[in-house]
Amino acid sequence: MKSLKFSLFLALLVYGSTGYGQTPFPYLKTLMLNEVGCGIKDKTSVHFDKSLSKVINKRIGDLPKDHPLWTDEIGQNDILVLETKFDRSSAKSYYLISSNGPSCDPAFYFYDEAEDQYIRGAAGSHIYIPGSGKIYSSGHYNAPFDIHRKYVFNGEAFTEVKPEFYSVGLKTKTTLPVTLFADRDMTKEIASLPKGYNVEVLLGKSVKTYGTEWDFLIKTEFGILGWLRIQTYALAEVGIAGIFWNGD
Repeated sequence: MKSLKFSLFLALLVYGSTGYGQTPFPYLKTLMLNEVGCGIKDKTSVHFDKSLSKVINKRIGDLPKDHPLWTDEIGQNDILVLETKFDRSSAKSYYLISSNGPSCDPAFYFYDEAEDQYIRGAAGSHIYIPGSGKIYSSGHYNAPFDIHRKYVFNGEAFTEVKPEFYSVGLKTKTTLPVTLFADRDMTKEIASLPKGYNVEVLLGKSVKTYGTEWDFLIKTEFGILGWLRIQTYALAEVGIAGIFWNGD
């Protein structure tokens, strides 16, 4: 059983020490793309070290036909954003591609021209490439909130380093009366909130490996912390404004 004391410590550690709400990696250059993801208005952005990168920013279908990525079939609307190094200690460069996918699932991929193969990158509509061999992404897709992820390269693909809890950082309101609990087993009631009550969503954790059931650590206006389990549904807010499943 997760204790509320531990949850409070974790909230302060994860939420309070990350500078959430500030610009991450302020030394990186930002490139805004024209494409917008489906379901919500979230213009794609790429944040990169300009000393390690060359901006291209062209549709795959508009590239010269002798380019290794050119196609006039599926994928022609993907954007070849950069030629870049994701690790400044390496001499190897990769192409970075931004794609909305066949069913509006925004993601970024790297292409290894020497090996003639795609490398799975990061899900989301925003990517940060600081040149450390790690990449970071964010976006409200295939998740119930704007989820922030970290990835490391394992030689074949970028693999997410999954935390125990994801930081949410959402100041919002209840859309229905909700009950908060002192534990994630949802056995000890700690607060009962009416519709329209101001809350702050601090942390989130998926109850299942893949699904729409999530536990959220909620902070009330008075400062009480409690857990709320939400069954999210596609583009429908259930209990908390701004918390809804956006994706397949």
